[in-house]
Amino acid sequence: MSDMKRLSIITLLILLLILLPLGAQEATSEKSVINFSSDYTRASLHEDQKSLLLSGNAWIETGSTRIQADSIEIFGEESRYISCSGDIEIIDTDQGLIVNSKNLYYDRVRSLLRIDGWAEMEDRINEIIAKAAYLENSQETGITLLQISVKIYKHTEDGPMICMTDSAIYNSIKQSLEMTGNSIVYWKGSSYEASQISVDLINNEITLEGRVKGTINE
Repeated sequence: MSDMKRLSIITLLILLLILLPLGAQEATSEKSVINFSSDYTRASLHEDQKSLLLSGNAWIETGSTRIQADSIEIFGEESRYISCSGDIEIIDTDQGLIVNSKNLYYDRVRSLLRIDGWAEMEDRINEIIAKAAYLENSQETGITLLQISVKIYKHTEDGPMICMTDSAIYNSIKQSLEMTGNSIVYWKGSSYEASQISVDLINNEITLEGRVKGTINE
């Protein structure tokens, strides 16, 4: 047997040892399967720290989520956690979301995506674009937490609605937006400012709380 064939077989066995426990636990669940590809792969078989590192044209698919990045690490018990760095693109087909960032942490059990750094998210179903310096998204609830320099753009028949705030909770299922801290909404030439602003994104209804001010342009 040639050295190249022997190396390929050993690499395959290592990957099976890392990923097999996950498949054995939930063989019929899409979340139990990880598809992946990369130019370079490094596996660690330490009993308490099994991990798989992918780099160079790396991508993985788990459930409805596909992640592309310069570097991807899969680790934790039953391959629970995923950490990425570099130019990252996340596509969630179930939620219709596309997210771009430079770092990423993903918990497959909780279906929780966390980005501690600049992130841009596009909700193609609800025609919304959101940008912030911190993003946390739950696939199970459809709720996204955005913090620090938050900007949200909503397409409406009357033109774009632009929302800016310190912190926001966006619910893609209820299509609602809750903003807290230095919040302002620009829409149809008017502006609305308050410490707390709620937006019904279905009916484009804006609710202001606390000390408010604004400008109405009829």
